[in-house]
Amino acid sequence: MLSTGRRQEVHLLEGGAAEEAQLASPSLVTGSATAWLSNQPGRAIVLARGNHFVVDSVPSLGGPNEERNPLDLALGALATCGTFIYESATKEMGIPLTEIAATMEAGFDARGLVDGSVNPRIQALRVEMEVAGATAEQAE
Repeated sequence: MLSTGRRQEVHLLEGGAAEEAQLASPSLVTGSATAWLSNQPGRAIVLARGNHFVVDSVPSLGGPNEERNPLDLALGALATCGTFIYESATKEMGIPLTEIAATMEAGFDARGLVDGSVNPRIQALRVEMEVAGATAEQAE
C-alpha cells in the first residue's frame, strides 16, 4: 500500500516482545537507511549515516544494472560482518591473522525475476571464510 506523507512502521517484534527486547537491552540503538526512486527507472538513491549511494535493479525488473543491486549489498554486508566478527574474535583469542576473507553466495531461481513463473526468493546461503596466519590448530 502506498501512502502520501505518512510514515508507516513495521515492527518485527510485536507487543510485549518489543517491550521485552527494549528492557533487556536499554542501550539498543537504531540503524537507519532511506531509499527513494531517482528520475531513472529501476534506480534508487540510498542515504545511510550521511552517505549517499546508488542502487540499481536488474534488467529483468526494468533496472539499468550499472550500480550495485540489492542482492550485492545484502551479500556484501553479510560477508563484511563475518570478516569483522572473525577479526574481533581472533584478536580476543590472541590468534595472529594476516588475512581474513569471507565470500557469501546466494542461490535463487532467476526465472522468477524474468517471468514470475517461480518464487525468486533466496533458497540457499553459503559462506566461505578464509584466514591466513593462524596455525591449523588455531583455525579449528
